Amino acid sequence: ALVANPEANMRQYGSVGWLFAVVSRIAEGAAAAEWELYRRLRNRDREEVLEHDFLTLWNRPNPFYTREELLETLTQHFALVGEMWIVVLRDTSGRPAELWPVRPDRIAPVPDAEEFIRGYVYKVGADKIPLRREDVISIIRPNPLDPYRGLGVVQTIIADIEGEKAASIWNRNFFTNGALPGGIIELPEGISDSDFEQMVLRWREQHQGVGNAHRVAIIERGKWVERRFSPRDMLLDKVRMGGRDVILGAFGFPRHMLGITEDVNRANADAAEVMFTRHIIRPLLRRIRANMNEELVKPTWGPQFELDFIDPTPEDREQERLDFDSKVNAVGTLVRSGYEPAAVLAALELPEIPHIGLPPVTVQPVGGPTPPPVTDAVEAAVVRAMAKQDPLLPDPLEQAERTMQEGWERRLRREADGIISHLGLTKGRRKVEASDVDGYNWDWWAKYGDDVVDELLRAFSLAFLTQEPDLGPSLAQRAAEEYARHRAGELLRLDGSMSMARQTRDRVRQLVSETIEQGESLQALARRLREDLAFSRSRADMIARTETATALGQGAKQAAIGQGRDQKRWVTQGDDRVEPECRANEAAGWISIKDPFPSGRDTIPQHPRCRCSVRYRTASLHGDAAPALEVKAEVRCPECNRIIAKNMRGTAELQCRHCKLKFMG
Repeated sequence: ALVANPEANMRQYGSVGWLFAVVSRIAEGAAAAEWELYRRLRNRDREEVLEHDFLTLWNRPNPFYTREELLETLTQHFALVGEMWIVVLRDTSGRPAELWPVRPDRIAPVPDAEEFIRGYVYKVGADKIPLRREDVISIIRPNPLDPYRGLGVVQTIIADIEGEKAASIWNRNFFTNGALPGGIIELPEGISDSDFEQMVLRWREQHQGVGNAHRVAIIERGKWVERRFSPRDMLLDKVRMGGRDVILGAFGFPRHMLGITEDVNRANADAAEVMFTRHIIRPLLRRIRANMNEELVKPTWGPQFELDFIDPTPEDREQERLDFDSKVNAVGTLVRSGYEPAAVLAALELPEIPHIGLPPVTVQPVGGPTPPPVTDAVEAAVVRAMAKQDPLLPDPLEQAERTMQEGWERRLRREADGIISHLGLTKGRRKVEASDVDGYNWDWWAKYGDDVVDELLRAFSLAFLTQEPDLGPSLAQRAAEEYARHRAGELLRLDGSMSMARQTRDRVRQLVSETIEQGESLQALARRLREDLAFSRSRADMIARTETATALGQGAKQAAIGQGRDQKRWVTQGDDRVEPECRANEAAGWISIKDPFPSGRDTIPQHPRCRCSVRYRTASLHGDAAPALEVKAEVRCPECNRIIAKNMRGTAELQCRHCKLKFMG
């Protein structure tokens, strides 16, 4: 029978290593989840709420806990006992002011025949504190034998856990005193108690302790019989591994998540990560979401508000791998059918094939002669080219841009919070002057310099090596470090030529001045700051795209210089969205790599979200004539500006896999 003993179950957490590792990983994973508050609209859509009393309470539930600490504590309780208990402390108006996690062994529901639960009693020593039902949030795993209490995993494997503890103690004693006697003294006949005590005392004096090690023993009237260990005594390690697997199995916990590398490969490691988040973390977050909404958020602030979490489950990489294999097979089939390899790769959104010295394959008209067979070398080259990029990961430059966007989003959000705090907009301050803005710490270089340099360095290095992979990473690293430090200084320092810190400071001054002139409240100023474009996701996205394009342009240029290229040419997308300056740059044709384009730029981008590219060549290899066949270095989506195809000949209908837009490229 299962015996519920919450305190005993929680004590196991600090006494068994495997249990500690599993519960800690689950608690940390649940605590790391990102949460958002939404407001339901009449059309059944919902909008995110960025500033709300509940968010303040949720992110700082009480003076001693952060949200992460609250959730980690609650998840520990749930993993060990199957119960989470939160006590809500309210202010004088009855609004929730603090949230406190309490130990499951100290709180008990008071059953009621009509209302199921009348209230709760919290016990501390001899004190019993009654709690109202609305002041307690309970989250339990249902127990089939007790509708008022939860069922914890530890409760179901308590015998195995005790066995693991006993095995651990036996193992320790084995190395300290052997856990069993090292030998036996046999006596031909019994001896008196006084003789026995005298023999024991003499043995201790002569043979116990480090100083008496290996001393020859002289035994009167007795015979020494050595006790040897059998192979069975040495199987303790397998016994302990069995206890480990019982604990992991009870929690449904994948071994690879604890760093156990037995039979691990990338496929099952990825599967373990998906299983951990999908079947352990996500159900926990759903329980918390449901109870917080039904017992706190909606009763207090209205049914239109709801708390939700960002799903932490990673993408299904196995499915991506299968899709990639399917594309590889499709490439071979289409190429053998006579289609041009470059067009096939562009249509399937795969990297371009390097030139392999074979004649181009042309498409034969219907009813014409059968296309010539293509050797396996073409398909092998396709696979080799695609193997250079991990198909399970996004395009490296796109990933670098995404990392930069996420970094700027965090930085701008932190700045908004810091400015609001500096101006005292949430502390009941009655008056703010525009001059107060200058007292804020605007030294973005000191705050964010290292992070921004790293992001720019990565983008530049990738652009450099994409343009000229044969130059090697060492040259790319040196060029990238020089570029990243100079560019980051321009962006972050107040005296930088493109200082975003200075632009943001000026915008905050303007918002403060407008608030004063219009006689609005400080709460309105705080709201305007949080919602302003200066601190928005749109600005973070624009910065990331512009800086990625700038790094791409500068990286490609430095790589071309390193390879001895001396001419460059501006290439547009050729559609009606191209800006006049970009058209003028393209019309200039091939110019010296040292000269600026007509717009004054030496490379891309010409403007934010510019979709153009720049090509490079060595003039002595081409003379004055342009290449006979023009190839678009890259084709970008007109809507989201993502790269759709590279080195594409001619035109074709393309579709962006991100925004699903179809267009002629």
